[in-house]
Amino acid sequence: LPCLLRLTSESGFLFYVPDWVQALFLETGLLACVVVVIIAQLMPQIVASIYPTQFLELLGMWPAYWACIALETSGVTHICWVLASIMSRVFGMKEEIAVDQVEKAIVVVDKNGNKDHAGYVSQGFVKFEDASSRGLA
Repeated sequence: LPCLLRLTSESGFLFYVPDWVQALFLETGLLACVVVVIIAQLMPQIVASIYPTQFLELLGMWPAYWACIALETSGVTHICWVLASIMSRVFGMKEEIAVDQVEKAIVVVDKNGNKDHAGYVSQGFVKFEDASSRGLA
């Protein structure tokens, strides 16, 4: 009879969980991180981008909004610009310009009205390898 009243398995869970699942997801906190990112970050971000006015009208949003503005004004969050600059220099990244700004950025028109493209478009972004050889970038 005592075996019938036991609600957990040998590992302490309600159902059998393999040791590798327990070690990878439950003991490291990876599962908790995934749940927090999905529920606490991505879902509100998507809802706020689709319905910004109604999102700010939800209970508790105005204090949260002003807390974020105060934190941003303090300058603490601006360290991300320093980290982004360091990362771009370490990996040798070059700045890209979106397609809607391409014609303004890389098209050169000579006296006869001929257009000369200084760069080329690749998957929605302009790469400046050709522009640098012509002294335009």
